[in-house]
Amino acid sequence: MTTTPTLPKSLVTIAAFVVIAGLLSCTSTQPQTAPPQVETSTPRTLFSETTGILPSDERARRKWDGAMVGDLDGDGHQDLILTEHAHQVHIYWNEGGRFSDPQTLINGDMHGTGIADFDGNGLVEIVIAQGGGNGSNPRKPIHFEVSSDRTINAGEVLSHFEKGRGRSIKAFDANQNGDLDLFLTGFAMPSQFKTGANHFYSNDGSGDFTFLGNLPHSERLSYKSAIIDYNGDGDQDVFIFGGGAMVVAKAGEGYEFTQATQEVLGELAKTNHVSAVAPIDFDGDGDLDLAISRAKHQFEHQRFYDEQHQRFAFFARFQPFDVGELTIEGDFSLENLQMAYPDFDIYVGADKQK
Repeated sequence: MTTTPTLPKSLVTIAAFVVIAGLLSCTSTQPQTAPPQVETSTPRTLFSETTGILPSDERARRKWDGAMVGDLDGDGHQDLILTEHAHQVHIYWNEGGRFSDPQTLINGDMHGTGIADFDGNGLVEIVIAQGGGNGSNPRKPIHFEVSSDRTINAGEVLSHFEKGRGRSIKAFDANQNGDLDLFLTGFAMPSQFKTGANHFYSNDGSGDFTFLGNLPHSERLSYKSAIIDYNGDGDQDVFIFGGGAMVVAKAGEGYEFTQATQEVLGELAKTNHVSAVAPIDFDGDGDLDLAISRAKHQFEHQRFYDEQHQRFAFFARFQPFDVGELTIEGDFSLENLQMAYPDFDIYVGADKQK
């Protein structure tokens, strides 16, 4: 991997000055009178934090998917869907610049979300991948349809879909016929180790989906995906990542996908713990480049200590975890931030005092 050399601050300042001066000199050939300078305590920026726009209570949460944005009710304003893992999925209706109080779409163990008009009737549909209870309760996705008056049907389990421990959902037009198909990833159960749990479904145009098979997989943690036409042939290819390696499903004619990992990535396929992949033509040569971010495995036991503020933290999952000997002077404040409901009582000590 190459690195970009860092310019000295003086060079950066000069370059910025030259560019700005050049832009200003092109605006007019006539002398301009500079507007009076108004001093403000807060510098002007393109983006700033808002208050009172999204009525979301301030508390610790377990997020799963990123915010889903779409005009769910067809009123011309972009609404929000936020998933709180193992608790609720909320819709925030856009009231023309401010959002409504959250409306609960569904309770329970929910993961990735996809929104689109799959059947072409003008109404937006929502598909949510349900969790699988660590493999003990594999389930199928659930489907909703939203009306223009913001009523939502009761939700229908897509009974002809494959069971799984659902993760992400991507809607894209695989065969370029104008209808959106579905790609669902999953955390593979022991019965799915050989095939993986990356399921592809075609859309016949009426919103009826047919399971066509499994796309390539790497290992159990490879349940993140990105739809990227990496070769510019007009067919949407699929990158799958998150575990010990990356895989690429190259799109062909119709619904054909082939394993193309080595052809596309070569040694880069061994990149592990990838958290996101995004396309970018950073050098402007017309060829697509990739920006890849990586993150530590999110389920490993860890411990931290913030010496400046004297804060100790640890993360444990499913197995006993010895935090070691702690010497505490003064008051001890304990806060649980990891569970779906972070207000559970905590018991410590040999006699397990609350």
